[in-house]
Amino acid sequence: MTGRATSRVVLGIPCGEREPCAWLGTLCDQLGWDLDKLREDSGGEAVPGAPLGAHDAQGAHERALWSVAPGSPRFTFRVPPTAPSTLGLKASSLGVLFRDSFAVVCDRLALGDPFVNQELMAEGSDLHQVLTDLAVHPPSAWNSELPKLLALWVADAPDALARAERGRLSRRVLAVMADEAQAAAGTLSREPELQADVPLAIPGHEPLILHGRIDRLDRLEDGAVRLVDYKRGAITTLAKALSEGIDGQLLAYLLAAHAAGWRAESAYYLSLRSGARAGWGTIPTPSGKQPTKNGNDLATLADAAAALGHVIAELAAGTAHADRDGRSAADYAPIARLDEHRLDLGVAGAGGAGGSGGDDV
Repeated sequence: MTGRATSRVVLGIPCGEREPCAWLGTLCDQLGWDLDKLREDSGGEAVPGAPLGAHDAQGAHERALWSVAPGSPRFTFRVPPTAPSTLGLKASSLGVLFRDSFAVVCDRLALGDPFVNQELMAEGSDLHQVLTDLAVHPPSAWNSELPKLLALWVADAPDALARAERGRLSRRVLAVMADEAQAAAGTLSREPELQADVPLAIPGHEPLILHGRIDRLDRLEDGAVRLVDYKRGAITTLAKALSEGIDGQLLAYLLAAHAAGWRAESAYYLSLRSGARAGWGTIPTPSGKQPTKNGNDLATLADAAAALGHVIAELAAGTAHADRDGRSAADYAPIARLDEHRLDLGVAGAGGAGGSGGDDV
């Protein structure tokens, strides 16, 4: 397409997409277009993506899309009671449970999002492995070692389009980890992919022990530790959940640190795409760029753990909230294809009235 263009190339990105697909991204690379820079020029001819809000709209017809905040229904489902240990919970998914316990039920019924990009998930795992390999080196060597590791990761892509996409992401990862090397410069050691036990007190039940894997644990000179969890994309949703006190993954890692006898100074998510950070405690930031950030107060950790335990006890008792914050009901369309009997979670003797799948609200 670009080879035959004479005066103009127009790219269309579907509404709602934050980034172009691999095909469009490759074309933009070939043309030398920096889509991030183009987005900053709101008056320019080439503005990628759909409007992301009222201030990002390009015309009256687009601003109209943001004039009304649509409502969304909330549902509470009754599901068979079961022991917390049989719910299939994972430390990495506790945030989902906090915000939307019915998602756990959908997962048990194999009703997860049918459009999940498995290749993208595998790519994220591969990128995490790159950073695991990087952590064995001192931060002073990260800027020299990471390009080598990323070059191997890019070369291992299955095709040319994937290589181009990995190449674009690699440039961002290099910039983010250059800043992270400054934040990690004062650490004594770093332990990647650390396995940890997460103890949770559940009202009315025996304590629940989950297993988690911390992306990186830094040991500081004063004996404290810092926990880091890498995220391939943006952390906007996670930051909002943290501000609302309903993020479970970092909470789980902090509980694991407490159980292990470690004094945690902080725990934070790090976006490999933008370098954004959000979490608990004193969050280090690159010197000279912005002051050290303060995340959620670590003194509230016990209260947050108690709230999480209550949500788990509620689900174990048979109450599953769907989208308790009323953000979107789109994720629950698959439930319309179920009959009541298929809501049985597979618990022995849980049939009959206990398997009813109607909504309460």
